[in-house]
Amino acid sequence: MTALSDHPISATAVRALADAGITTLDQAAARQRSDIAGIRGVGAQALAALDAALAAEGKSFGTPIPVTPTSSSTVGDAAAGAETPPRPAREAYGTPPISGLSSVAPPGPGYNPLAIVALLLAFAIPPAAIVLGHVALGQIRRSGQKGRDVGIIALVLGYVLTAFVVIALLIWLAVIITVIGVIAQLPDMQLPELPTAPGGGIPDGGRPS
Repeated sequence: MTALSDHPISATAVRALADAGITTLDQAAARQRSDIAGIRGVGAQALAALDAALAAEGKSFGTPIPVTPTSSSTVGDAAAGAETPPRPAREAYGTPPISGLSSVAPPGPGYNPLAIVALLLAFAIPPAAIVLGHVALGQIRRSGQKGRDVGIIALVLGYVLTAFVVIALLIWLAVIITVIGVIAQLPDMQLPELPTAPGGGIPDGGRPS
């Protein structure tokens, strides 16, 4: 086989062809001309030089590489075009599955722990349940874990109970303010005076019978 560097082909084209696995004239002849032209770095001058080199040896693009016989058996196989027998399924698809495990499906993702914690905190610390519920739903959306319904329930309970607590605190605060206002007005209240008789005594009508 003649090396491409032995022909008047530019060094750039020779390197580009070598990168494509073509280092000899026979390897170039085995390719189609359109394939050679599509290699980056092979220009029109390099194609013309390849055409001239192939024509000088009585070849052209698309000529298969001749098979060099190594023994009588390989010559007979090459002449007859013997096909390689198919590999067993074990070799074709790699290591066979371990017996007893092939039919067992891999375990799916479990429940998200934050969703369960958020549901428990909804009855004790509703604001914390709201925060953990949002975090749990984000993790479930990314990882595909179970517990989305639990997270939603925790969020609903957290919001409802938080609103209830806020309303209760506002009512309690309003009652405290009202009581404080009433207590502050007590010193200004005066009892009604009893009528007095002449001389400063209490008339008989003012005494209890």
